[in-house]
Amino acid sequence: MSDTNGKRACHILLVDDEALITDLMTSRLGALGIEVTVSRNGLEALDAIARRRPDLVISDVRMPYMDGVELSRLLASDPKTSAIPIILLTAAPGDHTGSGAPNVRATVRKPFAVDEIVTRSVGLLKRQSA
Repeated sequence: MSDTNGKRACHILLVDDEALITDLMTSRLGALGIEVTVSRNGLEALDAIARRRPDLVISDVRMPYMDGVELSRLLASDPKTSAIPIILLTAAPGDHTGSGAPNVRATVRKPFAVDEIVTRSVGLLKRQSA
């Protein structure tokens, strides 16, 4: 998909098992012309990434089947996905940027303001495309 200037639209993979969060984020990011794919857990995310590599992954930490920290470590260990930046969302105390996955660029505590995630996402996407 291209925007009106003929550039490829940015693509974010949003990984969270809470539909309210994914619906809100998809709506806000979509309004900015960003394509969003939703996965409900880390295993679904790996399948989605195999089909289409995102420019950014936003992932909850606590999810069934595979959590966000394990997902970020797997992505970091694969040369094909190691450069994809990740934002982790968590209700747990602590900062997961030191989780052993160098691709984790930020940890945002829940509850969060949707605008905070949008701002961080756009900032990361701009730095990545520069």
